[in-house]
Amino acid sequence: MSFSQKTYIPLSQALRKYGVSKKVLLQRIKSGKLATAKLPDGEVLVAEHEIGYPCNQVWSGTPTFYET
Repeated sequence: MSFSQKTYIPLSQALRKYGVSKKVLLQRIKSGKLATAKLPDGEVLVAEHEIGYPCNQVWSGTPTFYET
């Protein structure tokens, strides 16, 4: 059996970690391209595996790989 764990991180952390604007992430959330969860205290979490590298640039047809 294969198990794939999906990680959700706070929206504020995603903004810092991936260097993407809040406007871009909110557009992706509204369009359904980025899954979210809301904690009882109101904090919004985003699915880290759906953010991508980088999600704030338009796809040019040629992938760019970044070392982490």
